[in-house]
Amino acid sequence: MMNPFTIAFGREPFEVVARDAELNQIYESFEGQGIPTDAYVITGPRGCGKTVALSMLLDNFSRRDGWLAIRLNISDGMLEQLAAKLYEAGKMRRLFLKAQFSFSFHGVSFAIQGENPVPTVDSLLSKMFAYLKTKNMKVVIGVDDVGSSKDLANFIRAFQGFAMDRFDVKLVLTGLYDSIKRLQRGDSLTFLARARRVSLSPLPLSVVASSYCSIFDIPPEKGAALAKLTKGYAFAYQALGSILFRDGKKEADEAVLKEFDSLLF
Repeated sequence: MMNPFTIAFGREPFEVVARDAELNQIYESFEGQGIPTDAYVITGPRGCGKTVALSMLLDNFSRRDGWLAIRLNISDGMLEQLAAKLYEAGKMRRLFLKAQFSFSFHGVSFAIQGENPVPTVDSLLSKMFAYLKTKNMKVVIGVDDVGSSKDLANFIRAFQGFAMDRFDVKLVLTGLYDSIKRLQRGDSLTFLARARRVSLSPLPLSVVASSYCSIFDIPPEKGAALAKLTKGYAFAYQALGSILFRDGKKEADEAVLKEFDSLLF
């Protein structure tokens, strides 16, 4: 049996304590069932599960009809990266080929038949979003572990323009409290300051204990002892579970604790 836990950064493990309560408000808001908003920020202390939560959210939207889920890396040319990923997405490729769009940027080529040349990537993205809107398709963009950067600030300003144009595009950022606050204080980023926030707190120890009891077939008191070691942090829950499963153990002996501490610190 494959190890159900993982300590690989950004990879969604097979065994995970769901964040349904926190993520449901994003699903409902983006799909028009709750208070509408164009952007969310997921915050919380390091190791609380922000990256996994974002992966789960994007994966969920990617399986929903009428949605494209795009993950962006913080790097130079985030708008170009978005254009390339939108085009490369399977549904998007078919739509654009059918409509005979035409454009070439950073190795990505397609055409917009009968249109004037697209002068900037912002203009290209506006055309993409406008076309998708006619097809009743929405886009959710996820950016993980944000920090202050010029390119990210430029991307957020461009996204604000797309939102003002009423395109069907949504944004979810994750980051530490201080990183999000510094970004929100940036010039011309008042839009981000109004984004709704989802704060991830440590997982309930009772839920962590129940998971360990189920996977390792151990009594409640031993599951509770293991859960206490994690302090409710999602990464600690994954790390301890991964070590125990790999070594075929059901208790945290000295060797397990030593490796567990090395992963956390």
